Amino acid sequence: MEIASAVVGKLLEYTVTPMGLQFDYRIFYESNVNKLKEKHRELGTKRESLRHVVNEARRNGEEILPDVVEWLQRVDELAGLADKFSQEDSRANVGCSCMSFINLWSRHQLSRRAKEMAEQVVKLKEEGKFDRVSYRQPLQWAATSSTSFYLRGEAFVSRVITLNGIIDALADITINMVGIYGLGGVGKTTLAKEVAKKAQGENLYDMVVMVEIKQNPNYRTIQREIAEMVGEESEVIRASRLCQRLKQEKKLLVILDDIWKGLDLRKIGIPLPDECKGCKILLTSRSEEVLCNEMNCKKNFNVGVLSEEEAWDLFKEKAELHDDSDSDLHTIASQVTKSCGGLPIAIVTIARALRSKNHFEWRDTLRHLQNPTLTHDTGATEVLHSSLKLSYDHLESKEMKLVFLLIAMLADNAHTDVLHNHCVGLGIFQGIYTIEGARDRLLTLIQKLKASCLLLQDTTFGDGFQMHDVVRAVALSIAYNEQNSFVVSNDKIYEWPDLRNCKFICLHYCDIKELPPKFSCPSLEALLLSCKETTMRIPEQFFEEMPSLRVMNLTGFDLSSLPATIILLTNLTTLCLDGCVLGDTAMIGELKNLKVLSLVESTIQQLPQELGQLTELQLLNLRGCINLEVIPENVISRLKKLEVLYLDDSFVEWQEGGLNSKTGNARVEELKHLTNLSTLYMHIPDASILPKNLSLDKLERYKLLAGDDWDWSSKYEASKTLKLKLNSSVHSEYGLKRLLERVEVLYLNELPGIKDVVYELNKRGFPYLKSLWIQNNAQIECIINSTHVAHACDAFPKLETLILANMMHLQKLCRGRLTMKSFGELRVIKVESCHQMRSLFSISLVRYFSQLEKIKISMLGFKIYITVILERNQPPSDGGYKRH
Repeated sequence: MEIASAVVGKLLEYTVTPMGLQFDYRIFYESNVNKLKEKHRELGTKRESLRHVVNEARRNGEEILPDVVEWLQRVDELAGLADKFSQEDSRANVGCSCMSFINLWSRHQLSRRAKEMAEQVVKLKEEGKFDRVSYRQPLQWAATSSTSFYLRGEAFVSRVITLNGIIDALADITINMVGIYGLGGVGKTTLAKEVAKKAQGENLYDMVVMVEIKQNPNYRTIQREIAEMVGEESEVIRASRLCQRLKQEKKLLVILDDIWKGLDLRKIGIPLPDECKGCKILLTSRSEEVLCNEMNCKKNFNVGVLSEEEAWDLFKEKAELHDDSDSDLHTIASQVTKSCGGLPIAIVTIARALRSKNHFEWRDTLRHLQNPTLTHDTGATEVLHSSLKLSYDHLESKEMKLVFLLIAMLADNAHTDVLHNHCVGLGIFQGIYTIEGARDRLLTLIQKLKASCLLLQDTTFGDGFQMHDVVRAVALSIAYNEQNSFVVSNDKIYEWPDLRNCKFICLHYCDIKELPPKFSCPSLEALLLSCKETTMRIPEQFFEEMPSLRVMNLTGFDLSSLPATIILLTNLTTLCLDGCVLGDTAMIGELKNLKVLSLVESTIQQLPQELGQLTELQLLNLRGCINLEVIPENVISRLKKLEVLYLDDSFVEWQEGGLNSKTGNARVEELKHLTNLSTLYMHIPDASILPKNLSLDKLERYKLLAGDDWDWSSKYEASKTLKLKLNSSVHSEYGLKRLLERVEVLYLNELPGIKDVVYELNKRGFPYLKSLWIQNNAQIECIINSTHVAHACDAFPKLETLILANMMHLQKLCRGRLTMKSFGELRVIKVESCHQMRSLFSISLVRYFSQLEKIKISMLGFKIYITVILERNQPPSDGGYKRH
């Protein structure tokens, strides 16, 4: 029975059990395979949708995220396995009717694989949920055709130097923010792109991003552009998230191009320099003021215009001129290039526009560039005009715009004093009623125009300025359109245009045979006429129809007899008759609203008594009137509002007290009545007539010469200058002692009773003095003697030049103690004919002369030149200097 049971069991195992398994596997097999097919179909749909997104991103130049690329590869691999499975499934179904054991086993294996593969498909589908599939690759900065020339080889050395300077500044660990500024169209953006290219090409930074800011920055737009560059989701980016993203970069350069005003970096999402040491920021702007004051850039680079050689090379390349080109065309092209003034945007734009054009088109463009007030415009100059006009439109105030246009209209006469006179006359500065206040405001605006790169610094003297020729051309075009100006310089006027609507007429040294009998200009506010020869006369009725005239500037005219109609100019506030032939000027006294009267270098011999009627006069300029011998007594004292009086190289016939009835001339004492006087330039040859109680302590600017032997040879000396040759001790001259406290340039000739310059003349040590010249003194033994004082003062802390001549008893420079600030800026010492001097200063004083560069000693016919080098050593154990 047990054997029979075992046999029956085995039989059931090989017959009934396979039949059951076959039934079960058939049911589960179809379910698993169908599920696999369904999930695989869903995955395929998702794959195709994702591929469309990926292809679109690639067409947009974006890089696909590695996770997305890997997922698509895995999907493709799984699809291959699924196709193979389908083939095996078909073969298994072919033998399905025979119900063989092998067939059942195969179906079992396929069923299990189908189930596993379905699970893989589900898992892979879940992993395919991506927030984004691509990112914008950081820009690979490449120079354009123009910029590659711009920096190629030796062509543009000036730009290469600036480029290297910027790279060095960015590499400086102490500098986190660098600025580039310059005139519109000078190439700031181009240079910034070259910095980006160099920084990325030499692996100076892991990432470089550059965004154009423009006039009215949109913080969200800036965020989006930066975010896209660094791979953030631009649609939902926030400043904090962007900031965190940027902080992840160890070395990051952010370039913000074309900034017009200060930006809140935090609001954008750019980390501040102290928050992220690896982040460097490069800014470009037309305004140095924005970079310095609003963005606090630690170092700024000015991008100037090109040199003539650089400009010519660039123009030839863009205009496709060759050495074998037409010589006449070369001549015109050279003139066109010079008219572009080295401004790259002008050179490139005009050169391209004239490429392959006819000679007459070249000549027409040149004529337009040289005469910008022509009413027509050309395509060649349109881009240039719009670029610079944008800078003009962005000026912060109406008064700054008008000052800018005035500078252009004044042309070569646009120096500070002349410009100031016109601004006062036109009433440009609202709310400012003093000459000194107007001057301060004007200098402030000039500085702002320099910072905006619309003016250039004139290196001749401190507050000087220049205007680029191309900028002037655009400014004159604006003045023509906006201010109804008529401006002509050094040209022939064949016929007079209709001037009825003109507000400004400026004719500079034009070829004019004669003026019309009168100008019918009811709207005219400023009239500037200058002649090459002093033979041109003004017609008698010339001023009949100029009721609105406020400023009149006539230069080089024969006005020996003033036109009677001048008294009709009742609104005139500024009258300049510089360089004119003048006779009887009594009619000027009828112009009761005059605030400024300038007769510089005119032939006037006597001021009229009627001048005292100008009770509103604030500025009287008689500079260079070498023929002026008479200023009637009490004329000056009646000018109660006078603030500025220039008499340099002019009137010197001052009356002594009330004794000299022969001349009836002005007395120095009359200055006491000018309580508003802030500027005084004058020469009093006889110092003995100086009033003992003359108070000049309100003077802000002064050049006073007292005593003979002085001249006005140096025009550009400091605005606080004294040249004194006194017959008595300066102790008694209270007014002069107050001026000595603030003087910047001081000449002392003789000085009876003075043995110690510092402690007898100014116990504060002359804190502002920059240049000192002492000569012809027989009593001074040393310049500073502190042996008799308890506390030494800071003597000459700003002095740069010291000249000692013919000091018969001078023995040495100093006696006693000095403070460490004494002589701290001294660079040059000159000693001549001081025969009692045995030593200039002791070796122990060397440490005080930290800036000394040169000593010149001339005695007994011998001259010795000594170049001094003082090297500061650390630590300063013995004063910190080594002498060579």
